[in-house]
Amino acid sequence: EGIDVGFVRFRDNQECLDLIEGAAKKRSFGVKIPSLLKILDECVVMPKPTDEKLLRRFIETHNLITSTTSKNPTANKHFSAKRSSKHTFVIKHYSGDVAYNVTGFIVKNKDHVHLSLKDLLRAS
Repeated sequence: EGIDVGFVRFRDNQECLDLIEGAAKKRSFGVKIPSLLKILDECVVMPKPTDEKLLRRFIETHNLITSTTSKNPTANKHFSAKRSSKHTFVIKHYSGDVAYNVTGFIVKNKDHVHLSLKDLLRAS
């Protein structure tokens, strides 16, 4: 139709995706850094998991400044959280910063056995 669109330059969002879903390649001295979803999966099966423990794991793994070190070698520039925060962290998406509240993350991600399956097992 003769419309000159020109070249649209998109920012590479792979590092943000790796933060959330996990990297296909290993980072930082050949060690694979766990993604936020992987950390969530691990925390759900731990004894007495809490949302606060989950956030602490996120911060220890991905925040530039952690509670135990001044600089975190596994930090991801797309993740931030204040050490004083008990419930929130920020992911810097391509479209801007989005704050997430971890309240309910653990409960929502537990795999509960459906009642009908329990009844079926009892009846067998």
